[in-house]
Amino acid sequence: MKKIILTVFVLLLGLNIYAQRRGKEPNRNSRITQTQTEPTAKQIEKRARLREYIDNFLTTLEADEPQKNIIKQKIMSFIDAKTTISNTKFENKLDQNKAIENLENIYFLEFIEIVSESDMAKIKEMTKGEFDDKSILKKNREVKKKRRKEEAQKKKKSQKG
Repeated sequence: MKKIILTVFVLLLGLNIYAQRRGKEPNRNSRITQTQTEPTAKQIEKRARLREYIDNFLTTLEADEPQKNIIKQKIMSFIDAKTTISNTKFENKLDQNKAIENLENIYFLEFIEIVSESDMAKIKEMTKGEFDDKSILKKNREVKKKRRKEEAQKKKKSQKG
């Protein structure tokens, strides 16, 4: 009887040790997979468009350049956090929406003292997706056209004179 108990005990102990060692070794059948891959061209293009969008947004703010750089970094990290929440699986959509809403309400609280109220309102508007950068792009094109016309007129005057 003692031999049976001893062999069962040794067998269980051996299986336990085997299972623990096998769990530490990376192999093909492991449940944990690492999916870090190089970003695709589409992802790189999206990120570039996002940077352009944020740069266009920053031109509408009244803050000075150091503040704009801080705001840009904070917005980029906010978008990354929001993307992470969106990619996380929740039990239901309401929990996910609540998490995103909570993130939107809390993330920029530290800027209340630093940034003007109008800039803070613009930041909140942008984070909710209500900022339209097409009007900014249109204004930038008009400004560039005016500069080109002025430069062309200056060249004509300098050639005549």
